[in-house]
Amino acid sequence: MVSGCKQADSIHAERPSPAIKLAGRVTDEADLLTPAQQTQLSDTLAAFEQRTKHQMVVVTVKSLGDQDIALFTRNLANAWSIG
Repeated sequence: MVSGCKQADSIHAERPSPAIKLAGRVTDEADLLTPAQQTQLSDTLAAFEQRTKHQMVVVTVKSLGDQDIALFTRNLANAWSIG
């Protein structure tokens, strides 16, 4: 059983998210958004945070590499201290 646990642990091992710098409420690393869209999203997220006290950001990336999206986003949010 111990080797089975080690195997399961290695399958679910966390890998660090790519080094993406937090640019504000909107971080458009993939260059998908216009400046106007970024401003509109940022304003909407600021209003949401003010109303609910919950932080939320929008990030676009060119690639997740081979990472699972759930682990990628959790690792990134933890690295940025979002929440």
